[in-house]
Amino acid sequence: MIYSIRWRLLLSFALVIAASLGLAALFVSRAASAEIERYEGKAQIERSEHLRTILARQYAQSQGWGEVQSILEQVGEL
Repeated sequence: MIYSIRWRLLLSFALVIAASLGLAALFVSRAASAEIERYEGKAQIERSEHLRTILARQYAQSQGWGEVQSILEQVGEL
């Protein structure tokens, strides 16, 4: 009975469905990971640009790097 055509077809369909779902899950996981890495990279670049702007403005105002430590501590707390 286990070797009848009905059971073999059922098992074959179940295996194809399981393999398809597994591959879909793998592709979705990789795509999500790539998107998260891309987002984190973009956020890091934006933070760096913002910090550069803050430091450039402070340097222009004080004509030196005297107050950089306090600004970096404030930015670090954020």
